Amino acid sequence: MDDYNIFSYEDYKNSSLELKLKKIKLLNEYYKFKKLSKIRVYIDFDGVILDTMSIANELLIENHGINIINNDYISDDEEKEIANFFINLNWKKLLNEADEINKSKSFIKLIKESNIYEPIIYSAVNSENEKNEKSTFLDRKLKNVEYKFIAVRNPKICDDRNSIIVDDSDFNLINWYGYPIHFDSKINSIFPTIDDLGEIYYLFYENKYKEGLYDDFIREEDVKTKKVTWKKKI
Repeated sequence: MDDYNIFSYEDYKNSSLELKLKKIKLLNEYYKFKKLSKIRVYIDFDGVILDTMSIANELLIENHGINIINNDYISDDEEKEIANFFINLNWKKLLNEADEINKSKSFIKLIKESNIYEPIIYSAVNSENEKNEKSTFLDRKLKNVEYKFIAVRNPKICDDRNSIIVDDSDFNLINWYGYPIHFDSKINSIFPTIDDLGEIYYLFYENKYKEGLYDDFIREEDVKTKKVTWKKKI
């Protein structure tokens, strides 16, 4: 492997996280003087930036006997318990204790510095408290990076055909108007999947996506409403 072959996706995927960050920094330099319109990259918070759900799931199992990660069926009563749990959760404590996932904050800072992408944190929230604590966290840890929130159980939306969303839930990907990317290869998904945010550079570059990336998909669009549904070809 050529450690500094910055253009090889396979070499990149076989690199350490530290080397990956160096390669992305070099790619930023490469694109610095290219005149390209920036692609907006919407990045999920829970499960992409911080591993909040592992801690939350442990608390749910311990206090309510409910496992939200390895559970194919959740009853209506359990749904209510889960909703109340997240509303009353100490989000400040959780955000301080949760592990960062694959140096996502460092990658987001590099994406922000780039000449080709504009990162936007897009997080679903259960309460005003969660929203406020995440805002404080992002203002402190990712200064100058835009962020927005949406209530849980509502699909994330945008009106930009060229935008990208990176999310660990297919629920937020299947109706995305732009291009959906799933995060975390350990979770099954029908969509193209990455394990670190630097991989975006290899899937979307110079205002186009990697050849063949969406060949297995059908994108159905209602032109009037901009309602989109992504389906896997049979």
